[in-house]
Amino acid sequence: MKRLRVCVIGAGAAGLVAARHLTSQLNVFDVSVFEQASCIGGTWVYNENTGTDDRGLPIHSSIYRNLRTNLPKEVMAFPDFPFPQEWPSFMTHQQVLRYLEDYATNFELWKYIHFNSVVRSVRPLVTNRSPDAMWEVIVSDVDTKESKALHFEAVIVCNGHYFVPYEPVIPGLISFPGMVMHSHNYRHPEVFQGKRVVILGAAASGQDICLEVAKFADKVYLSHKNILSSELPLNVEQHYPMSSVSSDCIVQFDGGQQRKMDVILLCTGYCFSFPFLDDECGIYVTNNRITQLYKHIFNIKYPTLSFIGLNLRVCPFPQFSLQAQYVVAVLSGQKHLPSKEEMKADEEREFQKILCNGLQEKHAHLLGTRQWDYNNTVAQLAGVDKLGSHYESIYRHTHNRRTNNLMDYKNDELKLNANGKWTIVKICISMKQLRVCVIGAGPSGLAAARHLTNEPDTFDVSVFERGHCIGGLWVYNEETGTDKNGLPVHSSLYRNLRTNLPKEVMAFPDFPFPSEWPSYISHQKVLEYLEDYASQFKLQKHNSAPRMPVIPGLESFPGLVMHSHEYRYPELFQGMRVVILGAGNSGLDICLHVAKCAEKVYLSHRSLLQSNLPKNVEQRRCIISVSSDGTVLFGDGEEEKAVDAIIFCTGYNVSLPFLDDACGIRIRSNRVTHLYKHVFNTKHPTLSFIGLSSKFCVFPHFGLQAQYIAAVLSQRKQLPSEEEMNADEERDFQERLSLGMKEHHAHWLLDYKGGNWCYGKTIARLAGVNALSPYYNDLCSHVINRRQHFVMEYKNEEFQITSDEMWTTVQ
Repeated sequence: MKRLRVCVIGAGAAGLVAARHLTSQLNVFDVSVFEQASCIGGTWVYNENTGTDDRGLPIHSSIYRNLRTNLPKEVMAFPDFPFPQEWPSFMTHQQVLRYLEDYATNFELWKYIHFNSVVRSVRPLVTNRSPDAMWEVIVSDVDTKESKALHFEAVIVCNGHYFVPYEPVIPGLISFPGMVMHSHNYRHPEVFQGKRVVILGAAASGQDICLEVAKFADKVYLSHKNILSSELPLNVEQHYPMSSVSSDCIVQFDGGQQRKMDVILLCTGYCFSFPFLDDECGIYVTNNRITQLYKHIFNIKYPTLSFIGLNLRVCPFPQFSLQAQYVVAVLSGQKHLPSKEEMKADEEREFQKILCNGLQEKHAHLLGTRQWDYNNTVAQLAGVDKLGSHYESIYRHTHNRRTNNLMDYKNDELKLNANGKWTIVKICISMKQLRVCVIGAGPSGLAAARHLTNEPDTFDVSVFERGHCIGGLWVYNEETGTDKNGLPVHSSLYRNLRTNLPKEVMAFPDFPFPSEWPSYISHQKVLEYLEDYASQFKLQKHNSAPRMPVIPGLESFPGLVMHSHEYRYPELFQGMRVVILGAGNSGLDICLHVAKCAEKVYLSHRSLLQSNLPKNVEQRRCIISVSSDGTVLFGDGEEEKAVDAIIFCTGYNVSLPFLDDACGIRIRSNRVTHLYKHVFNTKHPTLSFIGLSSKFCVFPHFGLQAQYIAAVLSQRKQLPSEEEMNADEERDFQERLSLGMKEHHAHWLLDYKGGNWCYGKTIARLAGVNALSPYYNDLCSHVINRRQHFVMEYKNEEFQITSDEMWTTVQ
């Protein structure tokens, strides 16, 4: 027989589960899913922006940057597709989105989804020949603006309900001179630094946002009907609802108190909105109650129009699954609905129960503890298995923990066994601040301090720096050897150094370099940037042990022998014949500098460069030996006499002289062992490292590593066991060896498994934070290619970032 054409509106969680169960019967259904965005996920797609997007469409996302789920993963998954067991119970929004993407892949849903497709209109087409409506759906292409009318036998609405904010009427609010914001537009708390903030509403988002804002605000006033019993941050006061606002920033509460405010933050929920439904559909929204619905799902007038995901205060994904299976069972003819009169009577009976329980009309779709009976009813009507008993018991446990321990409950870890039994693996209770020592105030130390001090309730941070200023490696020192205090001079900067990567891929992701600066900046500019970074976040190197290769006869060489660590300016080599050993970043840079003053430069390294070089530069293989008459023998058999100077641009040894042997860190052939992901000591994970890796975009990766450490120390994220971390480290090392890399390349990222791009994505995923934008990888690859072929000119290029994925060269 002819397949039933079904239109699914929305590719969020509800739309995906509808598609999953419809496509399980492709002999019955012809499925089309329409999604106005360019990706799946719906409300779980984080967008830093608010208002409208670059296409003029409203930004639906209400997700804020640090959001974690209010329910544990053990009761959040679709019943036939669990979350990864190793993920924490209370997940980040990034993890939920990744789960939905994996769900779509597992059930092969992508091919049914039409992206960038806005549903403009849905209306029934009724004929005398059939009691069931045919549906006309008008869909517009976001890019071309072209619309087309399509026909379906059924429509399933899965457009979510977190995109039209409900803003209460408060006398005087329009005259308030400060900031007024709905939680729909809230993204991160730093904007409230030093402010006096009133938060209206203490449901899930109000509680979450209150805890975040309290870390930065001077004072937070949580305004709501029922006073919370849980402990709250010291700078949070609870008040009854706001009764009025005045133009002099005074907020009046129902209890009679008055407070002066800078910001009003409305965490007051959302309104149901179906702007595409024609009036003829018979669906009405009054006081946020949707009428003419049977079991919150089926349109009573036209039952082939159904809804998934309308209910509030439920375990969403499991309930979506039951509702989807009920819709599919009815559309396929396996199950039958009651008569329209019976469905209307059932709807009215349920509504009167709500009113008798003291709830208001706007709470018609709020289930809470009533969800369990509702779920059982829907499962029975659909003819499918009920949800396990653990859903209710874990939900009640979580509600109790949130009520009594709001500040800590998301650090709990639960374990669900195969038989449906569950146990508490770890319960977190309030504890004093974790005292964290950061060694060094260079870029990696500053990144660590920035992300640790972002959680002042969790961390008490101390940064120790041997120098008298911040900047580490980026502090230029004319001197070499030891300073006036007898300490080794750590700086390896030379006077004319400019960065080897453009500023567009060098900045910390949350703090860009000034746009007016050139792409390739001087070391002075980098230091100025770091000082500004420290000031912005109120914060106010392992390149310290030069690696000198063993070369026969070097000790008898009569000329100047120098490591690049001691190089400062090229004039010293005026008229000399100079050998430079090593053609990494510093070797190439110094070669170009020295060639301007030297008579002749021999660039000695393994692989000959493809780029053009100054006329007085010749390439040679590695040095084999040196003699006392100034003769240098190279690996290609060439011999150069009367060499005046040898500069070793041979890199550095990792040096951690302050670590006791009991720390469990070992260094062999410049490989630091017992490290998970180049960051965590596998034996003592509260000892961690930032910036050990080489050949990568340094500052952005420092930021990711710092956020991973902060997430682990704050217990938002958990590390694998010591055995698993050691196994991961060994697996990584063996893969490097199999690719022909040496032991001393253990921390190189550029030439291994997709380079620093893949490593950065891994760290971001483990930390539960945003990965670096795609342009980092593309622009870095471009720069590396340019350097290989045009080493003398590549730093004259200028770049401009045009979007998260795009960059361009500019004059």
